[in-house]
Amino acid sequence: MKPNELFSSALQRIQKEQTKKRKPRPDHVTSLPLESIKRAPAVFQPRSFHGGAAVDDQHVIVLTSAIKRQGPLEPLTVWWSGVSFYVIDGHHRLEAYKRFLDAYKRLEAHKRVGEAWGLTEGIPIDEFRGSLEEAIGRTLEGNSKAKLNMSLGDKLNGAWRQTCITELTKAQLAAVAQVSERTIANMRKVRDELEKPQPGGDDFESPPKLDRQGMADLSWRQAQILAKGGSGPALDWEARQDKLVKDWTARLLKEFGKKITQHPEAFVRALVGVNDDIPRLLSEAESWEGYAKGAEVDDDLR
Repeated sequence: MKPNELFSSALQRIQKEQTKKRKPRPDHVTSLPLESIKRAPAVFQPRSFHGGAAVDDQHVIVLTSAIKRQGPLEPLTVWWSGVSFYVIDGHHRLEAYKRFLDAYKRLEAHKRVGEAWGLTEGIPIDEFRGSLEEAIGRTLEGNSKAKLNMSLGDKLNGAWRQTCITELTKAQLAAVAQVSERTIANMRKVRDELEKPQPGGDDFESPPKLDRQGMADLSWRQAQILAKGGSGPALDWEARQDKLVKDWTARLLKEFGKKITQHPEAFVRALVGVNDDIPRLLSEAESWEGYAKGAEVDDDLR
């Protein structure tokens, strides 16, 4: 796994693995050694943008404790590239196993559980036997018991990537990405707009159009901005917003954890105590409306 890897470069790396002389496919694998399972979050983790670490630390702590108490978790879903196995569903579980086994030699409780379940020999897996495109789509489908729900933004970014790199029908894309067909139709319009050559500064040259893998490196919001004529400053603003969101999310989780969802009324009253205009400002925010309505909202720029 390469930190902060772009979707397009990670995808090309895996595609190259598929063209190499393939290793014999294992017949039927139900467990694998931890070190043999590769990660490519830029491709297979919907919550990851540009390959950043997309795991929720609190969720990993809960899963690690569950391993200590009861042994193996629900199997990870892996996909065979022809060279390596990649985790496509279970990044948090994989990280929890890593932390558990890191403590295996130091903590007697971990050692007892690890030996009883044979976790040092391998962790439970299910193999997904589809194409690379199908494996990417699989990451967006459903939520297992050990998987965090995806936010609206994650779903939209995942749907946008699928729109860029696959030739699935509108109905198929909507079903895989768990968004509306109307949203997919809007994404196709943006994709088609970005494929058009853009006018240059003179009559003799114009900037090259984006290829579809390049488009997939953009977030859905960034793609919309570009399609409407936005450029560097607009995208820089979007990047700053994303950084601010991640920073504030981490700070809220560290300070409050689950208390916000357990006591929403108290949290709202605390916000009003800070500034009684906050409810109005939140109700007018575009993101607030989107999350309130769910993924069926038309996410066009207004």
